[in-house]
Amino acid sequence: SLVDYANDMSEGRAVALPDMGDNEIGRVGEAIEKMHNALVDKEYVDVRKNMERLKALRLAKEAEDAANPPPVEPKKKKAAPKKLAIVKASEPEAVGGE
Repeated sequence: SLVDYANDMSEGRAVALPDMGDNEIGRVGEAIEKMHNALVDKEYVDVRKNMERLKALRLAKEAEDAANPPPVEPKKKKAAPKKLAIVKASEPEAVGGE
């Protein structure tokens, strides 16, 4: 029936328009199918336009990144190892003696 056809289409099922004859009900069914096809075509066009916009944004970002590379920070030099102080003890108390 036409109601089942409309319900199936609204749920995303691919169904064929049942033959309703050449009367008002048949013409309503054809109008529903035409409307559905127009919506599907519009959705396809909208998706393609969005994809084209995203591609343009990506290409613009890549061009900007290529024209303005991030600054390269110089490598930090390693600090020289600390020198140990050598203490000479001249008296026995300094070395732990008595």
